[in-house]
Amino acid sequence: MTVDRDAILQNVDVSALIEHDLGPPTKRSGRWLFFRCPFHAGGRERTPSLGVTPDNGKWKCFGCGAGGNVIDWVIQHDHVVFLEACHRLGASDLPKPSGRIQPLLRLAISHRMPPEVWQDRALALVHDCQALLWQDVGERARTYLYKRGFTNDTLWLWRLGFQPKKKRYEQLENWGITSPDDGRRHAMWIPRGITIPCFSENGETLRYVKVCRGRADRWGKYVKLRVPDGYSGAGLYGVDWLCQHQTLFLDEGEFNALTIWQEANDLVDVVSTGTASIWPETLRPWWGHFLMAHHILVRFDPDQAGARGTEQWRALSRRLRSVQVPAGDDPNEFLTKYDGNVRAWVEFELAKLGG
Repeated sequence: MTVDRDAILQNVDVSALIEHDLGPPTKRSGRWLFFRCPFHAGGRERTPSLGVTPDNGKWKCFGCGAGGNVIDWVIQHDHVVFLEACHRLGASDLPKPSGRIQPLLRLAISHRMPPEVWQDRALALVHDCQALLWQDVGERARTYLYKRGFTNDTLWLWRLGFQPKKKRYEQLENWGITSPDDGRRHAMWIPRGITIPCFSENGETLRYVKVCRGRADRWGKYVKLRVPDGYSGAGLYGVDWLCQHQTLFLDEGEFNALTIWQEANDLVDVVSTGTASIWPETLRPWWGHFLMAHHILVRFDPDQAGARGTEQWRALSRRLRSVQVPAGDDPNEFLTKYDGNVRAWVEFELAKLGG
């Protein structure tokens, strides 16, 4: 494959790409944008040391010394070889100068972390609801979760909670949202139900908060709380619990991921997309976790959306293999309705991999 390296370096905005992968810069100094470097300190350094200068197409970490151009960034961040990095940067579409920059800018906007105002309010909600789950008002919610097979430790460690008010609305401004919801809702609706928070790798910042309402109607059984315009609210559920196991298990549902984690977290890492309909590109900032895994097991529901989602994720890695539970529609149903041994099932699938 012949690659026009110079065209890639000329046409891809390195600052937009790094912001897409890491979120917005945490500091600005003159022409420099600074990010927290993902290549040292476990990606959790307190003082941002990775600097980017948009005008010269270079990036450099003043902490660990890593640096280079946009191709070097993809190679190091995504753990791929040179040709794959060039392909991801649009080598086959070159030399159109603006055709790659604009999509990267749009992706950078959609993957930014929800802002501080939203974070503060959402974290307060998660903490309050977690406390309410263990009070008398949360007894029915706990009973529901126990019937789904979850233990107290799982519920507490994953910070599930309960929002008891039937009609809870808050001012949009308190959440950093300035426009109504498609002209229909002029307040933040927080449904009554079990709150499911999705945290980032650091376990401190939220990507989204979902509420399980326990019933399906025109609003759906699960409602994801709105985020400000320009933020996708996408996240990989369970990413804050990854332990670098050789095998990564991907499921479409949060409760299914919880089930597998509870029964077999010493065998596999477990994450969830939250839905089978999400396009893998939407979760691109987390691709590195899939690329680093020796094996990937994916289980989406046995329906049309699940089959389509499986094929989309299969294109991301040849190490991905689709699995299904021996009975029932999903791991949680296998555990509760069929009294299935989820751990034995995971061990069986690992044995097929030779791991």
